[in-house]
Amino acid sequence: MLTLVNACAWVVSLFPERARADVFGADTQVKIAGALAPTARAERVPGGYRVSGRRPYSSGIAHASWALPRIPVGESGEPAMTLVPATDYGIEHTWAVAGMRGTGSDTVVADEFFVPEHRVVRTAALLERVS
Repeated sequence: MLTLVNACAWVVSLFPERARADVFGADTQVKIAGALAPTARAERVPGGYRVSGRRPYSSGIAHASWALPRIPVGESGEPAMTLVPATDYGIEHTWAVAGMRGTGSDTVVADEFFVPEHRVVRTAALLERVS
């Protein structure tokens, strides 16, 4: 689980400065969970996105104070990473895999929460920052 949470923190380091400050500003020991499948619904609204849905396999979610789910954006539904505080989502316990229980890869459940624009980055843009 530690590797997964650290990998998610590294992904957050690729976000714009304002988003990084939101996540790391108050707690330098913050833990971030991630889910790769863009299974949520996202609607563009002034200042950001309104997001709803379920994100299974959110590794590290039991220990995280932030989640890093992907959402579809734009007319093509291009995947984007979002940063969401734990106060905006619930957890449904769906992960009971023998030998991997410690990853805490349960399902994140959210209903109509707002993600500000500065906490949304298209996945392709994140990958460009790595190369």
